[in-house]
Amino acid sequence: MNHTLRSGALACSLLVAAHAAAQNVDALWTGSCASCHGDKAQGNSAASLLTKEKRDLSLLRPFFDTIKGGAPGVENHAFAAGASPLDDKQVWALVADTREQQENAR
Repeated sequence: MNHTLRSGALACSLLVAAHAAAQNVDALWTGSCASCHGDKAQGNSAASLLTKEKRDLSLLRPFFDTIKGGAPGVENHAFAAGASPLDDKQVWALVADTREQQENAR
């Protein structure tokens, strides 16, 4: 299976996971991400997640890992050292929401 097809399949799986999570992703974003990344991922005290470089589908798993365990080299990340209180479904919902925000920002 080629990389593009795998990435597309993963993206579809993420969307399904996001809907199946039965969580209010807006509340998750507001409570976990917005204070640093902005209410629409545009950036605040932390980087914007809407840049062209961040739209690469190969970053889906790294986004998950960063939400779950903190950003490499960023000591004050909200979830540094694996401190995330979110379960995997909630994290994937945030990843899918971030991708949606990236698409809307194009």
